[in-house]
Amino acid sequence: MGQTFDYEIAYTLRRNHFNPPRGMDIHAHDFRIMLQLRAERRPSELYGLDMVNVEQQLKHYADQFPPLINDHPQTPKGTTEEMCEYFSHMPLGPHIQLLAVSVSECPERVTRLIVQQASL
Repeated sequence: MGQTFDYEIAYTLRRNHFNPPRGMDIHAHDFRIMLQLRAERRPSELYGLDMVNVEQQLKHYADQFPPLINDHPQTPKGTTEEMCEYFSHMPLGPHIQLLAVSVSECPERVTRLIVQQASL
């Protein structure tokens, strides 16, 4: 039996968005996306998950957004809630448990989607 570790992996993405019907003004943010993950490290393994690899996956998944977040079919309202849902479907290895996804458009406002209750 191994030990369980929690990981946080983040990426910052600069994109434009607007939030209809509340506002139609297009403006930019540095969206910070944070994945909270859990994985078990078996005694024979170096680590529970390859953080560099997952970070590259997150970057690739985030870079699928067009210049205007609202133009992506899964985020037509341009909200951080929609973005959390989008990232909650990011493919990860079967040994990686996604606990939560957070997206913020500024440090003072963070939206968090709890994907799975902590266990292992």
